[in-house]
Amino acid sequence: MATKARSDEAKQDRLDAILAAARGLFAERGFDAVTMADIARAAGLAKGTLYLYCRTKEEVFLALMGDEFAGWFAALGAVLTDSETAGLEDFAHGFARTAAERPELLRLVSILHVVLERNATEAILLPFKLGLRDALASLGAAVEGRFALAAGEGAAFLLQAYALVIGFSHLDADSPTVRALLARDELAPLRIDFETGLTAALDRLCAGYRR
Repeated sequence: MATKARSDEAKQDRLDAILAAARGLFAERGFDAVTMADIARAAGLAKGTLYLYCRTKEEVFLALMGDEFAGWFAALGAVLTDSETAGLEDFAHGFARTAAERPELLRLVSILHVVLERNATEAILLPFKLGLRDALASLGAAVEGRFALAAGEGAAFLLQAYALVIGFSHLDADSPTVRALLARDELAPLRIDFETGLTAALDRLCAGYRR
């Protein structure tokens, strides 16, 4: 048993190193410019060893996405149980704040549905989706219990709020070229602040859930 525990710990350490390497490369270069060879090199592994843990680059980044979602859901759980969260609007404001505090989450969200999920195989994507389903069901039920929503409305609210995160993450452009263009006076109407815009949109969403 002790040998197995050490082996499991070594595997987790190696996976952590892979994800840390991918995270650093993603921050430095973005998704397209990173290769599996780059990740292996940065993690201090042979390329063949990397493939024992992750079969494709999409699988590596889905694992990163899973880590980011887990951290965010934990933060949302803390917002939900905070004594200052008196109503659904307060929770929505915490939703926007905790999303804005996670720039890596937002950068990954911007490629999740248009790149990662489109290029991942069913075998790779299914465990990721099942994990999200379970996390959504758990947090959604907690939202329903806290704010007296009907069954299913908690998960529906979270999905609708997340759809807004996707939209605002694309509008709040990460590209230096786009940012430079939006600094021009004539393009001022196209500028948006992620947290401010998301909070305003969530306030409108909450209005539809008031009894």
